[in-house]
Amino acid sequence: MDKFKVMFLGYSGSGKTYLQGSFFKLASETGSKGISLQSLKFNEETSIQKAFEAIAGQNQNFQIPTTMNTQTSDMILKKGINELLQIDITDIEGQAIEPGRNVEVSERILSEIHTYDCLILVIEYPTDELALQTAKQELGQLLNFAGKALAKNPKIPLTLVINKIDKVSNSAQIKSKSDQEISTLEQELIKKYPNNLGRAVNELKQKKGAILNKQVKPLVNNKLIWELCEQYFVLLRNSSTNIFGKVFFASSLGFGSSDNNIQNIQVKDYLRIYKPYGGVAAFLWTIYARLAMQTTGGTNSNLEIDMPITQLIEDLRSDLQELHTTGQAYFDPDDNDSENIWALRNSVAFRAGIDN
Repeated sequence: MDKFKVMFLGYSGSGKTYLQGSFFKLASETGSKGISLQSLKFNEETSIQKAFEAIAGQNQNFQIPTTMNTQTSDMILKKGINELLQIDITDIEGQAIEPGRNVEVSERILSEIHTYDCLILVIEYPTDELALQTAKQELGQLLNFAGKALAKNPKIPLTLVINKIDKVSNSAQIKSKSDQEISTLEQELIKKYPNNLGRAVNELKQKKGAILNKQVKPLVNNKLIWELCEQYFVLLRNSSTNIFGKVFFASSLGFGSSDNNIQNIQVKDYLRIYKPYGGVAAFLWTIYARLAMQTTGGTNSNLEIDMPITQLIEDLRSDLQELHTTGQAYFDPDDNDSENIWALRNSVAFRAGIDN
């Protein structure tokens, strides 16, 4: 079976482990195309599954330590019950990214990074000008590491995740307002389709994203985020090769937690609160972009999987679209202009800069 290797790059405290834990939602909550992410050895636990269980309150005794050195989870991408790709997801010690902090691990990362197929860069959401300057410095350093990989393999997509957006002060308001509007719409649809509950449920599902993202939009549509994204795209656009990149926003636990310190949340509230946002879409897009890059220009992929590669790409595109429309990833609900990189029509585009 062919293998993809995904590396996470981010400073200590950026939330890389929480973000990876959210990927295990794909083990049981799949889109309509049935694409899931499972542990390769399903009778053993990976670090990603352990992180998910701890964050979701299913394992109260497990603590999430800071990643030391490097740590890899062996996963597998499936469609239905069919195995498609082995995906090794590597988390790194955040201090190894910082200049002079852990040179030994840093040198090993630099010597191995070109062997990876995908890179996911993680930056904490900047809440003020000082935080923005820190985020810009961190992004520049992450791209220094990424450049070592791209110099030897230009077909590596770069996914930037702006993380912890649920830690902004009005997170609870986002959830309460969107929940109220969704509840009202649900009652209206049940009355509209009294004899066809399935139609009511499907229509509600497709409208959830616009309702939630209307509340998320102020977090995304501001000067600080624009400047951070602009730096990312300017650096990608002005590189010698055509780098594929996209920005996603992600949460730690999900909107609505009054206290994001996991130790202070009651056990009974974990599963209600733990509704991560953005991480799964960022991961699937990264795999989607890597596959798409391998088939651009009429070049056939050398991957050997149990379905046509073009079909897998389309299935990933479909599930990505579904993640956006159901409120699990950000798109601008008010503007579908082709120049808007947050427009829904651009949710699965993969060209660096202004998406197609």
